[in-house]
Amino acid sequence: MSRWPTTNGSDNNVWGSILIDCLSVSHNSDGTLNPAAVSSALSVSTVNVVLAGNGAPTGTDGIDGDYWEDNTTGNRWGPKASGSWVGTEINATNGRVLAAMTYAPVTPITFTITGTTLAAFSSANLAITFVAPASGNVLVRQSGVSSASAGNSFWGVSPSSSSPAVATGSVLSALSGSTLTQTVEQVVTGLTAGTSYTWYWIGANSTAGDGAKLLCGGPTTASAALNGPATMVVTAL
Repeated sequence: MSRWPTTNGSDNNVWGSILIDCLSVSHNSDGTLNPAAVSSALSVSTVNVVLAGNGAPTGTDGIDGDYWEDNTTGNRWGPKASGSWVGTEINATNGRVLAAMTYAPVTPITFTITGTTLAAFSSANLAITFVAPASGNVLVRQSGVSSASAGNSFWGVSPSSSSPAVATGSVLSALSGSTLTQTVEQVVTGLTAGTSYTWYWIGANSTAGDGAKLLCGGPTTASAALNGPATMVVTAL
């Protein structure tokens, strides 16, 4: 194989021959460039890319060596081999935040649900929409300032704001009656991959006649207000 001569003395008396041999790879004997060598050096090999679209790739998408990302679920396929994407799906959504919302108006507002019947705190302000990942499993996190003068409050999520029932696969979480920031998390399984879900923040109180309160928003400086941001986050599992 042709190489450049060394400068450490090991090529003494032969460095000229080694240099000529190396240069002959891309030069003619008269010192001009060899067009074939130049053409070979400038030739462009196949460039592979990461393609994207809604849903899984089809056989006509991309070339061998390409990757594909589904904009709907975040899943990836690749590399494509022998013209086929079959069996190359990679679940890339685990741990990815699918949706997040925060409601924190400057003017404090308290939403109250009276009694033991489940209801949405605010269908307009306390809801979250996400697309279920390929696994069908998500982690739901709710955080906010809760209060109840008697009994205990309950938080959960529901696909309906008018006739709330706990979302399939989820449960209610009981909270302390004290006024303080509380956070509940739960894993929900069995969702249909690629399907869009809208869940509402629902609640109730363990004591009939008393209210479950969610205190949202507040000033940007310390004050007597006990309100705070109400946050929902859905993460893929």
